[in-house]
Amino acid sequence: MTGHELLSAMSTSPLVDAVFKTCPNVYCVRYLHQVEICSLEMSVHDWIFVREHKVAVVAQVSQMALVRHGARIGVYIWCRNCHAASMLLEDPDGMMRVPTGGAKQSPSMLVALSDVSVSTLSCAVRPDHLEFRYRF
Repeated sequence: MTGHELLSAMSTSPLVDAVFKTCPNVYCVRYLHQVEICSLEMSVHDWIFVREHKVAVVAQVSQMALVRHGARIGVYIWCRNCHAASMLLEDPDGMMRVPTGGAKQSPSMLVALSDVSVSTLSCAVRPDHLEFRYRF
């Protein structure tokens, strides 16, 4: 999408809206369904563990796009159902649990793939919590 298409997409896409607010001179946006970079493979609706400096979040991928702004090209991810790492209960075997009853969650966030460390997770929904395991 370019030009007028980008402006009309801003009203319907939280990803495009957030990219326009954070990136100057957006030239082109191309939606992605799947991303494969080195050993990282993820698709829309996958769960991911995102770490930036000392901040860590478990979130579900809602939208992904390849964005050209200025001279840079990058992959941006719009995440929903975000849970702060402080809410995680981690077992010695690597399973992580997030209580669903009354758990604080941020509804959504924008992630620039080049600025963070990302791991994909598998998710199992239980009556009182979500269970996550790393996917390799």
